[in-house]
Amino acid sequence: MRRTLSTIAARFKKYAVFLLILPLLTGALAFFASNEDDGSSSGRSSYFAKATIDLGEFNDPQFNEANNVKNLISSTAFLQELAESQTTPLMEIEDIQLSLDIENVYDEQVIVKLIGDEEESTLATIEGIVTHFIERSDARHDEWTGLINQSIEDLEETEVGAEEAATRQELLFNLRENLFFTKQAEVIEPVALVNERGSRSNDQPNNPITNVIFGLVIGFMLSLFLVLLPEVFRD
Repeated sequence: MRRTLSTIAARFKKYAVFLLILPLLTGALAFFASNEDDGSSSGRSSYFAKATIDLGEFNDPQFNEANNVKNLISSTAFLQELAESQTTPLMEIEDIQLSLDIENVYDEQVIVKLIGDEEESTLATIEGIVTHFIERSDARHDEWTGLINQSIEDLEETEVGAEEAATRQELLFNLRENLFFTKQAEVIEPVALVNERGSRSNDQPNNPITNVIFGLVIGFMLSLFLVLLPEVFRD
């Protein structure tokens, strides 16, 4: 046993410089590899955002029918109006139109999807699109319900003869029924943003210090292995 320890000590003294440098080399390699991975991933970084809208029900196909909603949201006029109403930086209109995808769900819902290179602009853009559509849809809904309510009020105040009373009641019933079944558009799945790896956008970045420590440990283990390996084969 004493002889073995003496041999190990002699071998360590002989290769001390190399054995001490080896952990430093592995630690440095781990550090630079970590930085390279972070840089390359940030260069290719892209973000995927989506939201689901339940379409309203009132007499305006532009806001109630999924195919028309697709055309509206992706139109240059809609996006230009959105850009002019926002104070936060958005994606360029051309980039939005290239990466925007609107999925039709049973003609009653649409899933708005968007891919962008920057987290903030991607999130601000899809939130702006959804909010702007809801605002315009609500405004049109209010116009329609206001028209129905005004028609009901006018009919109720109109004096008619006995023969026309039944017709007026039928008209009032139809108007009230239309009013009852109208509904506003609403966001049923709020905006969600994920990065290109499929994880939430607030994931913690790679820690270079942890990688350096790991590299040093690997280096020390290799040094120890090189010192002890000859004794294992000798035994």
